[in-house]
Amino acid sequence: MTICKVLCVAGIVGSVSAVAIGQPVNGKLKPEYGPLQWSNTTPTGFGNAGIATAPPCDPIGGGVQVTLNNSNRAGIDGGTGAASLSAAAAVTAGYEMKIPLASLGLNPSSLPPTITIRVAGLVINDNFGTSSNQFIGGLGGIDGATSPNTYPAVNTIDLTTVPGDQFATITASGSLANGQPILDGSLDAAFYGAPVFVQDTQTNFGDSVTPQASGQSIFFDHVPMEGGSEIDAVYGRVSLDASGDPTLYLFVAGNFESNYNKLALFFDSIAGGQNQVRNDNATQTGTYGSVSFGGANACGGPGTGTNPGLKFDAGFEADYFLVVNVGGPNDVNPTIYADWQRLRTSPTDAGSGRYLGSTQATSATPTILTASDPCPPFVEPDYHDVANGSEIDSVYAMVCGNYLHVLVTGNLENNGNRLDLFFDVGTVFVPQQSIGQNQLLGNEHPFDYGHLNRLGTDPNSTTAPGLKFSAGFDADYWLSIETTNNPVNLNAYAGLINSNGALNDAGFPAANYLEYGGIAGGEKATNNPLVFDGQKCIRFDMNNMCAPNGAGTVFNPTPIPGLDIQGDSGTNGLPLIAEPYTSFAPRLISADVYNPLGVDDSANGYPVPAHGDLTMPGLISVSLDNSNFGGVDGGTDATRARQVTTGVEVKIRLDELGYSGSGPIKLAGFIVSQDHSYVSNQVIGGALPPGAANLGEPRTIDFDALGGTGPFYITIDPGNCATVATGACCFDASTCSLMSSTQCTTAGGQYIGDATACSPSPCGASTGVCCRGSTCAVLTQAECTTTGLAGAFFAQGSNCNAAQNTTSPCCYPDYNKTGGITVGDIFDFLNDWFAGRPYAIVGGNGSTGQLQVQNIFDFLNAWFAGGC
Repeated sequence: MTICKVLCVAGIVGSVSAVAIGQPVNGKLKPEYGPLQWSNTTPTGFGNAGIATAPPCDPIGGGVQVTLNNSNRAGIDGGTGAASLSAAAAVTAGYEMKIPLASLGLNPSSLPPTITIRVAGLVINDNFGTSSNQFIGGLGGIDGATSPNTYPAVNTIDLTTVPGDQFATITASGSLANGQPILDGSLDAAFYGAPVFVQDTQTNFGDSVTPQASGQSIFFDHVPMEGGSEIDAVYGRVSLDASGDPTLYLFVAGNFESNYNKLALFFDSIAGGQNQVRNDNATQTGTYGSVSFGGANACGGPGTGTNPGLKFDAGFEADYFLVVNVGGPNDVNPTIYADWQRLRTSPTDAGSGRYLGSTQATSATPTILTASDPCPPFVEPDYHDVANGSEIDSVYAMVCGNYLHVLVTGNLENNGNRLDLFFDVGTVFVPQQSIGQNQLLGNEHPFDYGHLNRLGTDPNSTTAPGLKFSAGFDADYWLSIETTNNPVNLNAYAGLINSNGALNDAGFPAANYLEYGGIAGGEKATNNPLVFDGQKCIRFDMNNMCAPNGAGTVFNPTPIPGLDIQGDSGTNGLPLIAEPYTSFAPRLISADVYNPLGVDDSANGYPVPAHGDLTMPGLISVSLDNSNFGGVDGGTDATRARQVTTGVEVKIRLDELGYSGSGPIKLAGFIVSQDHSYVSNQVIGGALPPGAANLGEPRTIDFDALGGTGPFYITIDPGNCATVATGACCFDASTCSLMSSTQCTTAGGQYIGDATACSPSPCGASTGVCCRGSTCAVLTQAECTTTGLAGAFFAQGSNCNAAQNTTSPCCYPDYNKTGGITVGDIFDFLNDWFAGRPYAIVGGNGSTGQLQVQNIFDFLNAWFAGGC
């Protein structure tokens, strides 16, 4: 193998001109790569990438709206005696809610003749530990000041022992009227009508009579801690909202202390439900919301014992639970919080829970908390970015100028799974002479949380000697690529593998490393390809700001975000570190780890550097196209792997690899978990035994002992970096890839021809009736619509027009196939006839035959007859 010589002398790196490939680094196969180097035959054990589907979703709480007017200072109070019903009924401020009937389990398209919704509720403290005496339905007018029910645990309450019904009923019969209140926490009496409940019990959760402080909104800003919570009345109505959807509008008059005291509401809207609240309902974590403390479960219990669970009156079976509360730091700018739960209905139904959200209520104009759609429209991901499985299908490689290009086709799951590539380039000299490692020692530069070392010898175990490559492979360089979600990030890590481990000066208390670890990454949308350019920040200060180590010192006079010089804490207050890091490529910059910029500081006694600036951008580029869905997903057919033309593509300068210009370049690799504790069965080179499972713990892997067909590496036979033609390559009737003729042949496909396209596919296409001009033929769709005059194609047809039939299936007089017979058809026909085109032979096949004058008369007869 002949590859141009690059200058790599110990400690000195010569300048090398870069001859780049004409095509971009984009994760796609290019004809310049030449034939494939190797293809896989082992189905992946790390997930089969496929088209994503919408995640399961329980559509609860969608469209629920909550708002609060907390200005009430009247109503019931904290005094003695029964509550004043008239005073309670006079309160017109409180919580107002809009609840679509669909969120209450009622099907809007098949509502019962009479809709009955029962609502139970109470005020409880912030962590569900204690209950007030404020219940919807009242407690029979007991004295709030001396109530025997003062502050009980919610899950000990049995409402069947209390006079009356502790719930309110809202009904609607017949066709629902179209009507909506103004959702502002203020009672619209004309809309709601009479209350369905008026409070008869004085509050024991504090009486809110304290006036607002000067300058504060009387509506929202601040309900003082010395205020209180009370339920004065309940109003409800079912009607159609502005969109025509059946909706429950609920108004709970009163006020609610801004210390996160909660208004807990239970809805009985469908058959079944819980008469005694259980403690095994599903929850959904929310900030300051109900489920932070267990939600309905905090009100529930096992049904027996001292805390059996809140028990409702006979006839009330709770199906849904809504809890709202208000609070805020120091009671300034309070925030409304809400949670929603669908209670379980059977031992096999776990129910579901959802945090509806929060919103600040800080202005005289009410702020409405609107729950987003819990099942948003599914947006199919960009499969160039996202995959839900990891596999290696094939490997292509070429040397182009001073760069090695490698394409590993397949896909890489967006969960941090890594594609680890190892290069063996012979003897290297920078930053030290090394032949590499056949068995990883685990003593390399500890960058990337030590993930490279996680593959090597475990010093604490005699049974984990370290990953051992096939005989003949001594790793010199490591490149690890990962992609993660939200947003989609592309990250890469590059490190050196030296014969005896990382170069260091054995300093005390820990070794000071004399080589760099390379890290680059960022959001894929703006980093594809991802380039090791020294502009990716690799160190942050206490304020999460980029803090290049040594900025302002003599050896790093300018703030370079991608350079962190060993052992230099500078003047920025950052701690001393032992390991140098960089987002430049690591080998060439390590030729002088202390002075990579080549600064002449001989005036202060330092030797004059024998090199220039070593911080060279662009020595490594990485790209990922994750759009593959084929490959080694469900069978052992090598053809499936050979069909794939997208995946991870890397471009590395030869001297950065340590390549001296002679001898082979070898490549090994595999897919491994993000923490490098578990290796998949996706391995480059050779073939694992049929049915091979994932390899597991890397420190115990010996590739020569795995069986199958080795060695488990490839010796790169580079492409010639020459631009060649591409065309459609058919593997079967439905699979087509764009390749060069050589690539198609070595992949086992059938090359259709230069410049042919895969869309529409020419592979095993079925035939149909093709109507062009005044002719009819049985062709493939591609032949019909891409050859000669554009025509009409009938995929299911197999028979052309019968003799003397000029209208079906092909309409001969509609010569230009515009869907109608016009004078333009005559002119188009005559133009083709005089030009000698075979489409003017009426009843011909559009390819053969001689034009005659009779064709003109035949066309005009068909044109005047019409009938199509």
